[in-house]
Amino acid sequence: MPELYHNFYTLSLWFQNTDLSTNLENTYKNFIISGFIRIYIDKTGNLYINNINSKINVNDYKWHYLAITEDTKDGYKIYIDNKLITSGE
Repeated sequence: MPELYHNFYTLSLWFQNTDLSTNLENTYKNFIISGFIRIYIDKTGNLYINNINSKINVNDYKWHYLAITEDTKDGYKIYIDNKLITSGE
């Protein structure tokens, strides 16, 4: 993950994907594109954070909670619906 603001931050958001159309076959659906973090849904409905595949399908009309944290002690952690998806330095 890219470094942000002295290596400590938390980003959290609720989101709901309401477009379950088959038109996602050849496109990516972007939620957020900022200078540091890109959150998107691929053509199969899997949620990605930058290039990390969460392997969680969010094409279900349900609300989902995403949290990304980073600090100098523990590195970064990515949670979806309160489940730790991945972590690293």
